[in-house]
Amino acid sequence: MRIAFFTYSEWAFGAVHNALCKELYKFEIYSNIIDWNKSYNEEEIDSFRELYDVFVTVPGGPVNVLLNYGIPYDNIIAIAHGRFDIQSGIEQGNDFNAFLKFGGVSPDLQRYAKKKGISRDMQVALNGIHFDYFYREPASQLNMLGYSGALEYINHLDGNKDLKRGHLVKSVADRCGLPVKLVSRRSYLAMPTYYRDVDCVLVSSTEESCGLPLMESAAAGRISLSTPVGVSRDYDNSPNIVLPFDENKYIDAASNMIAYLHKDTAIFKKMCKTAQDFARQNYDWSVRIGDWIKLLT
Repeated sequence: MRIAFFTYSEWAFGAVHNALCKELYKFEIYSNIIDWNKSYNEEEIDSFRELYDVFVTVPGGPVNVLLNYGIPYDNIIAIAHGRFDIQSGIEQGNDFNAFLKFGGVSPDLQRYAKKKGISRDMQVALNGIHFDYFYREPASQLNMLGYSGALEYINHLDGNKDLKRGHLVKSVADRCGLPVKLVSRRSYLAMPTYYRDVDCVLVSSTEESCGLPLMESAAAGRISLSTPVGVSRDYDNSPNIVLPFDENKYIDAASNMIAYLHKDTAIFKKMCKTAQDFARQNYDWSVRIGDWIKLLT
C-alpha cells in the first residue's frame, strides 16, 4: 500500500507525519509527505494520482485542493488534528460522509464533531512519539521553566479567541521568580535538546488535541503543568499536573505548585521519573501505531 500525507513538513505536523512514515514502513506500508506549501505541475499531479492508493490530509481547504487535483473523495482520508480542522471543513463545504474515512487524534474531536452536526463517525488514533529519541536522565531540581509553543494563536473561526495564551506562562514565571525558556516555531528536529535545558513544561492552551510537548517532555523526564487538554485529558491516569482553565486560577495554581516543587526536590525527582515511565509505556509509537494502521488501511 502507498499513502500520501498531504500536509506540511514543519513543526508538529512534520514531527507526527515523518514519524508515521518511519513506523508504517515497518509494516510494508509505503508513505511520503506531499507538502501542501509547494506548487506541483500537471505531470507531477498525474504521477501522484497514479502512484498513491490513498491521500491523507486534514478537513478544510486542503481537501478542496486534492479535489481540484482530480483526486476523488473516496481516495481521501480526512484526519482532524484540532477543532479548527473540523471548523474549517464545515466552513469549506467538505462532504464528511463522502470521505473514504474520517479520523481524529483525540476523543475530544470525536465529541466535538458530533456537537457541530457531523453525522459521520470519527475513528480515533492517538498520536505518539519516539520515546528513545527524547529520553534523558530525569530532571533533579526545578529551576528552569519551559514553554514550547506559539505565544499566541488566534482562531478566527471561533470568535477570534487566543487558544495558546502564552502570556499566562510569563505571569507564572514572574510570580515564581524563576527563568522561563520560551521557544516558538522551533524545528521539531531540534526539540530534544530543548527539553535538556528545562526542568518542566507549561501548557496554557484552551484547546489542544494532542500536545506533543506534553508527551515529549515526559519522555525526557520532565514534568508538565497543563490545562485539561490533549493527553492530559485523554489518559485517565496522566502524570501531568492539571491546572484550571480560568486565567487567574491557572496562574495561582501553577505558581503554588512550582514553588512547592522548587523546594521539595525529592518529590520533584519522583514525579519526573513517574512521568517518564508513563511515557515509555503509553506514548511510544510502538504502542500507538496499531490504531493508525486501522485508520489508514
